[in-house]
Amino acid sequence: NDGPLFGCFDQCGCPPECPNRFLQRGPVVPFEVYKTASKGWAVRCLTDLYAGDFVAEYVGELVPAAVASRRQATYDERGLNYMLIIREFIGERVMRTNIDATRVGNMTRFVNHSCEPNLNPVVVRAESMVPRLALVAAVDIPAHVELTFDYGSASPHASGVTASTPRTRTFACHCGTKRCRGVLPFDPNV
Repeated sequence: NDGPLFGCFDQCGCPPECPNRFLQRGPVVPFEVYKTASKGWAVRCLTDLYAGDFVAEYVGELVPAAVASRRQATYDERGLNYMLIIREFIGERVMRTNIDATRVGNMTRFVNHSCEPNLNPVVVRAESMVPRLALVAAVDIPAHVELTFDYGSASPHASGVTASTPRTRTFACHCGTKRCRGVLPFDPNV
């Protein structure tokens, strides 16, 4: 997806069950947060998911870039990784939204990184121009399989969107996939 999706909002006149209101309805399937042997906490769905299914919104506190930088330095010292940065590339401009799920968030903050993820992050605009991040099934996912998404890359694109986790130093990746890059995505420009 090269750009954001636009969801319905209160003034559009569609019924509450409109499929474009998925963010407003929130998750509709049961999840479990559980402890793993090597990655800390993780999330799995207790029912089957199908490619294209909305899973959940990555929710947290929206913070300015300077606050995000200060917090991330502290989080790295403590081994925390709940900050997500959305970058939208519009010509030469980069629109940046920082979502910090460390103090305020939902179960999505426990969704781990994978170099071969089963979820895609998708930017959605609904009810305002502030971007929101939906996690959507990239493939069919059987029940009880760990949910993962690629924490992204700081590499700029000519157009489109990237979502990444900022880090002030590198951390080992524990995804265990055949295409594992060995380290979590690293963004020195927090």
